[in-house]
Amino acid sequence: MSFPSWFCFALLLSIGSEAQAQDCGKLELRMRTDLGDFVRKYFKLPFDIASEASEDMFVAGSCFRRLHFFSVDPQRRFSKYLYLSPDWRFLTRELLDPARDPEAAEREHSRLFAQSLTPPGVPVYGDPQAPLALTIFSDFQCSFCRAEALFLYDELLPSLATDVRVIWRHLPLPIHDWAYEAAEASACVGSLDQKAYWKLNRFLFENQADLNSRNVSHRVREFLQADTKMSYADFQRCLASGVGKRLVDADLRFAAENEIGATPTTFIQGKRIEGVPKLEQIRSIFQQLRHRSGEGPGLQRGEREKHVTESYPQ
Repeated sequence: MSFPSWFCFALLLSIGSEAQAQDCGKLELRMRTDLGDFVRKYFKLPFDIASEASEDMFVAGSCFRRLHFFSVDPQRRFSKYLYLSPDWRFLTRELLDPARDPEAAEREHSRLFAQSLTPPGVPVYGDPQAPLALTIFSDFQCSFCRAEALFLYDELLPSLATDVRVIWRHLPLPIHDWAYEAAEASACVGSLDQKAYWKLNRFLFENQADLNSRNVSHRVREFLQADTKMSYADFQRCLASGVGKRLVDADLRFAAENEIGATPTTFIQGKRIEGVPKLEQIRSIFQQLRHRSGEGPGLQRGEREKHVTESYPQ
């Protein structure tokens, strides 16, 4: 069943058995629609919405269902996980399981979240095996994002180049009129040539003041043809296929699901840092990690340093 709207209600894939689904009862379309309508009203979402449902996901062998409500249009950025009680009467944001050690559960949640910050294929600046991971949710039209990007290129990476890997995630804000287009182009470049990706990343931030919705596409084309070795025809095919859009939308959905709404938002080893981190702040965190791992003050650089200087623009 399809709807011409930007809101969608999805019930995630089950980890339980078909027998469990039968025991707990199947949510009929009417109930799914009612739940979607309730969430729309509760969160005061626009009225021109509808709901769809896929499959059920049961929690820990019980008849509680974990439901995912999200916008079809990622730029609307609505995403909520709620739990439906076995009698289908109540929705709640959280379930507490006394059978689980809360500290162990929190550690596991933090570990899984840190892993999720670096999905397969995402652009990584530096050695992928570097011990310190910085994940940045950024917007090419955001002035604070520009400050962070230039800080990374001019201060952080020259200082800690072999010890830090930077993971870039796209978070173009709806208030910016060319940020999404730039992100889509950048994502396509990243899927084809990572070295060209980081060159384009810097170009967009350094020339932010001169870019606008009328010239950004032309300026990106000029830059790719003049300053990179990647095939512009491949880039055009990528854009036409929708790959760049899907990559950006995936980042937007991840941000919505994890309540990441400001740019820039930086995660250091999975820990959220609002705004632009300072060099000494990153150094301090890195020293703490190195101390916990038992490494001395001087890390072995060798091949990692060679990899960074040969593979990425400095």
